[in-house]
Amino acid sequence: MEHGDLGTWEASSVSVVLEGVLCTPRVEGRLRRHLSDSDQWEWSMTSIMCVQRYAHQSTPVDVITFLGEEVAASAAEWFQRYDVDVQSTEAVDIDPYVRSLAWRHNKISAIVDSDPDRLARFGFRGYQTVLGGVF
Repeated sequence: MEHGDLGTWEASSVSVVLEGVLCTPRVEGRLRRHLSDSDQWEWSMTSIMCVQRYAHQSTPVDVITFLGEEVAASAAEWFQRYDVDVQSTEAVDIDPYVRSLAWRHNKISAIVDSDPDRLARFGFRGYQTVLGGVF
């Protein structure tokens, strides 16, 4: 730090769970299931606008999914195509993610989710909403 420079300061981010908050990914087929195009998913425009509001307020938003890499990649492509300002989109396993919260206490200020079981595991950082809700 020099002359009041806050170069090492970083804003804490908000993590938003993709499924159940921002959209409902669609899977097609009965026997051979495959992920449909992300434009066909049920996206919540209200929740997407909340993500944009956070970005406008300089609060980074990380989107996480528990549904796998393919869902994360499709969502990241959709965010990029429609200029939704998210810091990252990644697939995570719930158990390691919850354990990592112990040492990431200054980096993540809230985890927005609609699933009560997962919210209970996030502890005080969990913020409950519903699909299409404002957060």
